[in-house]
Amino acid sequence: MRDSLRIPASVAFYLLLGYAGLLLFSINYTAVVPGLDSSWMFALNYFAHGPELFGRDLIFTYGPLGFLAVPQNIGFNLVIAAAVHIGVWCLLVYLLLLLWKAGSKAGALFFLAGLICSSRLYFDHWDYLLNAMLLLALLLLLRKPERISILCIIAVIAGLSFLVKFTGFILSMLLAAIYSGSRLLKWKSTGRLERIFLVFVFAAGPLAYFVYNASVADLVRYMRSSWSSHPDTLRLCRFLLKRSCYGRLRYSLRFWPQA
Repeated sequence: MRDSLRIPASVAFYLLLGYAGLLLFSINYTAVVPGLDSSWMFALNYFAHGPELFGRDLIFTYGPLGFLAVPQNIGFNLVIAAAVHIGVWCLLVYLLLLLWKAGSKAGALFFLAGLICSSRLYFDHWDYLLNAMLLLALLLLLRKPERISILCIIAVIAGLSFLVKFTGFILSMLLAAIYSGSRLLKWKSTGRLERIFLVFVFAAGPLAYFVYNASVADLVRYMRSSWSSHPDTLRLCRFLLKRSCYGRLRYSLRFWPQA
């Protein structure tokens, strides 16, 4: 009876995986047309080849790799964006397969269904796909927290997100902070290597910026200006922190042994 139920579940997963893969496999191309949104899209592509630096000369919610979300036919932007999009797509499929093989079959099916329902969002806002991938990687860590390779993938996603859109990086780090908090509650069961990589995940964004521009002052300006220029993200971050980290801390302190 179990074998007969296991086969349809596998067939359903691979069918959904193939369908989601087709929906999410996209190499965006943004035409240069007059308009307000088109102007900053053109600026992201144009200034990627100029001497101007984000944080020093340019201030925006998108970063030096923001053109990956809205690539245009300027320089090699289309080629670079296509290579990155294909690489991210392959990594997404790999993580979904890992989640399925890790035994979280219901989680993999629900995540696939969510990706299919929200596929249009990732087509219009490719940078949100990085947040979805980080959430998927964290689900894998809940199953196998000792997988250092997953932490490496999260660090790569975090660094890329930091340079594409800083506000998206903030949301990703909130998810990582919630996971790290749950691991800190089990401090004795975490290995030294896992702790080091958890710290590296949070440092991946600034380190990626230093590869682009080795200036601490410009990094601070880049983070502060991107943060303050998007008040909606600021309100969302405060809401998530209040409902997750603070709430969990208050719940834990209720059972803390009194002196």
